[in-house]
Amino acid sequence: MSVNLINDLIYSTTNHEESASRYKTDTVITLSYLLGVPESILEKESQINIEKYHVLKSDIIAKTIRFLCIARTQFLRNYSSIKADFKENLQSSEFLYKYIDKEIVIFLEQQGLSIYIPNNCNPTVNIAYINQYIQDKISLTKNLFPEWIKFGYLKSLFLMPGGYAGNKGSNIKNSFQKIYQSIFEAGKKFTRNRHCYPYQMYITWPNELTESDGNILHNDDKFLKLLYKAYGDSFQARDYVIDAHSSTKEIIYDFLGKSTNTVVFVDCENADPYCLGATILNLDKTIVKKIKKIILYDDINTSSAWDSISDHLPIPIEKENIKRVVNNKSLTDVTMAVGITKECSCYDIDSAILVSSDSDFWAVIDGNQKINFLVLNEHKKTSDRIINIFNERGIPHCYMDDFAKDKIQKLKSEVLFDGLKKRIDLFNQTGTLETLDVNELIDKIYREAYIQGSESQIEFEKNVFYNKYFKSGFILRPTQENNSLIFKIELTK
Repeated sequence: MSVNLINDLIYSTTNHEESASRYKTDTVITLSYLLGVPESILEKESQINIEKYHVLKSDIIAKTIRFLCIARTQFLRNYSSIKADFKENLQSSEFLYKYIDKEIVIFLEQQGLSIYIPNNCNPTVNIAYINQYIQDKISLTKNLFPEWIKFGYLKSLFLMPGGYAGNKGSNIKNSFQKIYQSIFEAGKKFTRNRHCYPYQMYITWPNELTESDGNILHNDDKFLKLLYKAYGDSFQARDYVIDAHSSTKEIIYDFLGKSTNTVVFVDCENADPYCLGATILNLDKTIVKKIKKIILYDDINTSSAWDSISDHLPIPIEKENIKRVVNNKSLTDVTMAVGITKECSCYDIDSAILVSSDSDFWAVIDGNQKINFLVLNEHKKTSDRIINIFNERGIPHCYMDDFAKDKIQKLKSEVLFDGLKKRIDLFNQTGTLETLDVNELIDKIYREAYIQGSESQIEFEKNVFYNKYFKSGFILRPTQENNSLIFKIELTK
């Protein structure tokens, strides 16, 4: 049994199960599937995202990369035996079935990716062709991974530098000795230390894998920290891969389990839309259905994400846009307090979830004692004093910023795109842009969206946003309008 499998067995039989459930595995499951880890192992993973796993299994590109990686590993494992057999079997691929799964050989041939090279007696050539196929197609898997991960690091795991056949085998003809040496060195490293590779599947790790690393694919947090470190980098998005403790979720589940009619009231001035989205999306869907609706109390100066959040949550949402009488004075607190009292007194509501870190709402809770309250707040915005009051009075509360942020990426992307589109629409109407400085424009869009995180991670995500929408440029197209020929901006994608 490999060290990786032993580590998994030990881990699963210790008291770490509770904390282990907090750690996301979406990225390592995707990576494991592509690398060819046996499905029998993947399907035993307790944290597996079943929906995403089925998407992977039905994706032709994912399946192609998976089969190529399995074939490469099997060639490396059985190199000497295959080489001996090659001397007697040059005219048919069927002898490969002893070493390479028949399903894999046939599927790849159907994709136009033959791993059998006629009249060839050196397995290095077959591996070189497999390497070339992987290099040609691995970038097509980018959409299977989150944008907040540096795909270049992931991509490099699949590539065997210097070991490519080239277009139609051109490298084989021109520089076979260099190819042979590259593949020989990679194969020797793999064979010598195979038990340290993830489930004994070949990858190109930036440095030497050791037993002390354990199973590098154990969870997303461990894997990404090791991967970034191997490239001299530091993974700064741990809040995307570590979820709230199960005891935190149980507070919400217990509250909803005792409720018959629950409404969520959101103070948009004192709550983060991404934290709220992350909280709801990381809860059990069947229990969340007990929530009747969410009412947003929004002010003009809050995050633009509140305008888009309804498309991303599985709960009906109502929105109260609160106007200001005096520009520097918000009426959100007062309006929300009145709204909560009205909903609780006029409708058959027995439970309310209050989403705010503002201590001013204690009066609302204290004044509606027939209603059961649960408070969703945030660590950095909530004073110790109000927490002590909640604890003394038995008011349950949970920190939303404990929940993993991975599931709200679509919301963030939509909010950022809407911010860009709003500026393009304004230019098309008025012929002006608020700034011609691209970095300044992106900074404004991010500030408007109220997206927070570590400085290095935010800078990386801004760069992703720039590459996606700005790098290829916009189309400035002359357009006929009201008997005038005017310029309008169009996004290139």
